[in-house]
Amino acid sequence: MKKKRIIYHLKPINIPKINYKPILFFVFFLLGLITGVICIKYGVNSLVELASDIFEQSRIEDSEKNTLEFFFSDFLSSVCFLFASFTVGLCAVGIPFLPIIPFVKGIYLGALGGYMYTQYQISGVGYCALIIYPGAALMLAALIYGCTESMFMSLDICSILLNKPKGPNANTLKLYCVRYAVLIFVMLLAAIINTVFFKIFAGHFTFD
Repeated sequence: MKKKRIIYHLKPINIPKINYKPILFFVFFLLGLITGVICIKYGVNSLVELASDIFEQSRIEDSEKNTLEFFFSDFLSSVCFLFASFTVGLCAVGIPFLPIIPFVKGIYLGALGGYMYTQYQISGVGYCALIIYPGAALMLAALIYGCTESMFMSLDICSILLNKPKGPNANTLKLYCVRYAVLIFVMLLAAIINTVFFKIFAGHFTFD
């Protein structure tokens, strides 16, 4: 009696492709964040004074603003980073400059967070966690996505200079603008979150 042979067919494992470009920009943000914290921790006077001036002045001004004024102020202060990435993406040699944008954003948030912890300990951490960082996280996601789109756009424009057949056309530029329009909407949503959280929680913190 012959034994039956059982043949197993193993299906190939499909490993999903990972887009490393957003990760790269996030790494630059983390480097900036760490740099900002270290500079505050080890007392780089110029950065400590800058963080102090920004926080103290903005705290006084924000407390005097109504809800609409605070919203527009917060939105404009964040959308400028997005506008910078949009502009750099329209440059053929813009790719080396794109990582600077999340890096600078990281230095700002790191220095501010480090200053708040150094000066006000738990109260400072609570202020950042409840008021500054929730909206900043959404703004950061939009900024990283924008930098990624700008990298692709810059590569497309560079291909024209290198006389490659594949380059940007009217549809490419239109799609680029549409995607950035969506990112501006995300920035608006983040500004709304910051405004709501500020109006709810800011009154519970005192920094005298």
